[in-house]
Amino acid sequence: TQRNLDTRIVFICYLDTVWEPKVVRIKNPKRFSLLIAAIGRNYMIPVDKDLDISKIELSEYSRNTNIFPNNVNEYIAHGQNWARSCNVNSFVYEYHFWIRPYQDISTLGFAEVLHKDIIGYKANGCNGIVEDGSQRTFFPNGFNFFIYGSTLFDTSTKFEDLLKDYFSHAYGEDYEKVIEFFKAIGEKFDFAYLSGNMSADIEKGKWYNPDMLPKLRECKKILADFKPFVKGHRVNPQRAQTIAYKLLYRYIELCEGLCDIYMLKCAGLSAEAYEKYVDFIYEFGKHEPEMVPYYDQWMIFHGFRAPLTKFDPSVPY
Repeated sequence: TQRNLDTRIVFICYLDTVWEPKVVRIKNPKRFSLLIAAIGRNYMIPVDKDLDISKIELSEYSRNTNIFPNNVNEYIAHGQNWARSCNVNSFVYEYHFWIRPYQDISTLGFAEVLHKDIIGYKANGCNGIVEDGSQRTFFPNGFNFFIYGSTLFDTSTKFEDLLKDYFSHAYGEDYEKVIEFFKAIGEKFDFAYLSGNMSADIEKGKWYNPDMLPKLRECKKILADFKPFVKGHRVNPQRAQTIAYKLLYRYIELCEGLCDIYMLKCAGLSAEAYEKYVDFIYEFGKHEPEMVPYYDQWMIFHGFRAPLTKFDPSVPY
């Protein structure tokens, strides 16, 4: 205060501090900023850019027995209540580059959620985003980071335009076939399923769904059929494109292994799925040294640790 610094103290709308104060108010709002952190949100639901918080019913604060939001738009409503009651500027703490990108085999579904999130946060008065996650989230490519940077810079960008821009540079003249490939495997190995939102019987587990078995078999065939195309692009005019196809080949191997694991998981064979998961971690991890600038072995397998944790009959995984 004596030196008239612009430095601000940040306080956070997070867990037990999600609820705005009822009595105490900040007397010097220019010295503070609010950080909204939607921990535990469902990444199948993007931020609503046309959000009307008056229509959102929020639970009341109840010490030690709080019912926390599970929807990002509920967090925004709480954050707006905070910002209004204390008259402070706000920005967002997010987890886009934590484990969720790996749970979208298509890579495109999550990227579209990311694009909508950034637009939605801006529309709801959030002035910037800080990310929690790995800085080596470039496997099989850096499209998510490209979406992130481009959309933060200009929220009028269109997802399809960014998709064409990135993939045409990363994969060259045959980029459309690569986009079709990602879409095809995503249709079979559903983002919603890997996020635990497609259980056929929640009592048997979030990832129990026998109907997924034929889809995963079809996914394996798509992966196998695409290998010759990737091998045929082993050398490209641009070094970045050569690396992109090299990473894509390794990604196919990763997806093949995950298909084998989840074919057991969706059938309710949790113990067998876990054993195959452990074996695959060690086998695929041998490739990390050659991909270390782009690939985070710990992070990617941490993303599958919960659904594939060691079988325990008392835990409905």
